[in-house]
Amino acid sequence: LLTDRSLLTITSELKPFARELFPLLPDLLPLLPDLAPASAVVALDPEQEKRRIFEALTQFFLAQAAKQPVLLIIEDLHWSDDTSLEFLHYLARRTTTQPFLLLLTYRNDEVRPGLSHWLAQLDRERLAQEVSLLHLTRSDVDAMLRAIFDLQRPLHPVTLDAIYSLTEGNPFFIEEVLSSLIASGEIFYTQGNWERKPLSEWHIPRSVQDAVHQRTEQLSPAAKELLSLAAVAGRRFDFSLLQQLMQRNEHQLLLLIK
Repeated sequence: LLTDRSLLTITSELKPFARELFPLLPDLLPLLPDLAPASAVVALDPEQEKRRIFEALTQFFLAQAAKQPVLLIIEDLHWSDDTSLEFLHYLARRTTTQPFLLLLTYRNDEVRPGLSHWLAQLDRERLAQEVSLLHLTRSDVDAMLRAIFDLQRPLHPVTLDAIYSLTEGNPFFIEEVLSSLIASGEIFYTQGNWERKPLSEWHIPRSVQDAVHQRTEQLSPAAKELLSLAAVAGRRFDFSLLQQLMQRNEHQLLLLIK
């Protein structure tokens, strides 16, 4: 949730670009009533409108970079649509001389033809440097687990071997497995320390899908209903849509989302 101060900062930064960005950020309109779109608007063709939004977004990031170095992180690039990729290419071209770092992540086993072409384009123009992220080693997993559980000494070898063998050093899977084990009570916090049941009693998920399933089984019926509706709605949906479908007030829905 944004504080009044952070909202004020955001709206002041976006004010010069409010008219152009209104189609993307309609929720900010009540905060900028004096910049509401005029009733008489000259309609642009879709390509012109797209270029206008691209330029407004780019100018916003350039304005931020003029004040201090900017790091913009975009995860799961393999899920991006073609227009988003086109904008990121536009942004990368315009920020080559600025203190601006665009960090993008994607799964190399989910590269579709459009993304493959986009990556090749960046490479031809020397706009990016690619870094392959390898799986964590056994000692890396030990360090990750000790950091998560705030442990001062290495994990018990049997516990470490069990988690490392299962996850093969995949950080996301490690987090999901731990969340699943904590939710089911196999790993628990007591008297200031993390403890575990005997490994023979662990119900370790065999895949990320199993880990997520085990976690969702711990949810309340209302939270499961919310999750099901959100899954059907897709990757993007409005809070107001869920509110109408669930017939809950804002406070109730926020609790279920948490």
